[in-house]
Amino acid sequence: MIQKIENIKKQYFIPAAAPANQQQNKNETQQKLIKAGSYIALAGSLAGLAVWGYSSIKKFNKNYRQPIPEEILTKCRNWLQESAKIKSHIWEDAQDSRTCILNPESEKYIEKLKKLSPLEKRAFVKEYCEMTGFPDLEAVSKKIENEILTNFEKGCELEDSKPLFVGYDINNSIGRRKALPGSDCDGLICITEDSKHNPSLYLAHTVNQRIINMSGMHYPESLSLPFLKYCISTAEELSAQIASPDKIAQYEKNLSYDGKSWIKAAQFNIDLASKTREYWEKQYVFRACLFVEKLRAGKILLNNLPEDFIKYVKNTAIYKYSNIARQEALQKTLKPKIANRDEFCRRFNEMKLNEKFEICRELFEISLGKNSTSRTKEIFEPFDFGDMLEMYDKISK
Repeated sequence: MIQKIENIKKQYFIPAAAPANQQQNKNETQQKLIKAGSYIALAGSLAGLAVWGYSSIKKFNKNYRQPIPEEILTKCRNWLQESAKIKSHIWEDAQDSRTCILNPESEKYIEKLKKLSPLEKRAFVKEYCEMTGFPDLEAVSKKIENEILTNFEKGCELEDSKPLFVGYDINNSIGRRKALPGSDCDGLICITEDSKHNPSLYLAHTVNQRIINMSGMHYPESLSLPFLKYCISTAEELSAQIASPDKIAQYEKNLSYDGKSWIKAAQFNIDLASKTREYWEKQYVFRACLFVEKLRAGKILLNNLPEDFIKYVKNTAIYKYSNIARQEALQKTLKPKIANRDEFCRRFNEMKLNEKFEICRELFEISLGKNSTSRTKEIFEPFDFGDMLEMYDKISK
């Protein structure tokens, strides 16, 4: 900076001209002096601004890059793990019926998020993303799978039973590797060698298909192998009553039907349910069909089933024609939602800290039962159920 000022002096502070042009040169010299002074003042201002800017940026970076104290990270980590034990919904008895309501306990954790300091917000984002894998949706999906499998095996160990099978619908967000933290694992079914109690209750009370929190609204389906065999044999006896050549041809065709009607796609299951004599028999058939579809086309996390049993199942009519989940035909159904999630996660990586915190906070609150807002609505695009619920009524009630 000093050198620049010296150069300006040399350029503009010049000797006076000859006496003949003294007045003219005097005026010119005064103008140059004024101009030189302006340059010197500007240079000084810029130098001051540079020093201020550098110190401010340095101070900002120091605050932003300041390591988060381990006690804050630990506190946030423990808090998230503690909140994972809180069910988002609970059943409340009301006269002659039971109602599922938002768990008041979850509100305590939601309120805590409103009181975090900037440093605690950074810790929350860091721990939330590390614990869930977000915004890497493939990592999120794998973590959910691991939690399901690990907790089911723990449940079987406590019940002194051997875990044989874990599978779920391949077309859900976990199977597509596009799950968000707290995503349901639709169609989850678990088989044990034998058990006095239902290991799914342990699974429901530990992870219940989720990371960070547990839904508490639906238990995963868990069956013992002897009971599953009885369900399948019951379904096979009934399937013989509907297995005419014309119908079999239509049932085969329905497996690839990708239209909107779930009733048409599951015609085999509806016809089969119509032959049941009691409600319990319909439930047995329903569970047998849920299992065979996972074995045929689902995402299998564990399969220790006896080979002779698998061979038997693959020769049954329900294995060949059951089409409740429509796994083979609906490979394209979730594409718009998946595209939205990919773009959303790309933007998340480019967001500033406060924006990232707001997204993580909202995803956390949604997993605790809150509704999405305009900030995250695009990644929770509703699925068009069409006549699916009516189909389920026909085959299971």
